[in-house]
Amino acid sequence: MSTRWLTYQPLDLHCRGLRRRTTKVERAIMTACPERRLMPKPVIDNERYVPALINFLGNRLAAGASNVYRREFGIGVTEWRILSLLAVEGTCSAQHICQFFDLDKALVSRTTRSLVKNDVVTVTAQKGKNKRAIVLTRAGRSLHDRVIKLALQREKVLLAGFTKEETEVLIDMLRRLLERVPAVNSVQADEGRSTNRRKKAP
Repeated sequence: MSTRWLTYQPLDLHCRGLRRRTTKVERAIMTACPERRLMPKPVIDNERYVPALINFLGNRLAAGASNVYRREFGIGVTEWRILSLLAVEGTCSAQHICQFFDLDKALVSRTTRSLVKNDVVTVTAQKGKNKRAIVLTRAGRSLHDRVIKLALQREKVLLAGFTKEETEVLIDMLRRLLERVPAVNSVQADEGRSTNRRKKAP
């Protein structure tokens, strides 16, 4: 197993200034095998653990964007995501929006109703289909054109420490990480698999 992202703590940890008393069995093992005293215990190093770093970055960017977009334009991050996709694709269904951004169906439904109420989008039934088309109104397009200036400025500030070549490498790496997500999400705990096998055994 790769330990690149791990840090270690010794087994006999100090906790709140008190040392845990070892049991007779532990003392016997350590007497017979002194090397056990130095056996590492893995913990997450959040300064190098890639999923944590991506999560921290995403959360902080989303929180900052939500604050400034609500203050300046009266919309949140979810509203902006929908507007940005509609500006590119012209017409979208709620299902497509959910799949594209991996958003909850109820959240997209609530957000769309709010956008309709504020005359930012319209929702109409599609002939011969069991879906409804979401389209930007003229006011929605105008709102998008104002928000995108701030969104692109935020991206420019974020990437200010990167050269153009480094930015391209970063984008490529992020795309490759996205491609790996299905494989990552299929990983299961070894203990869980062994437990299930034992339960199924006759």
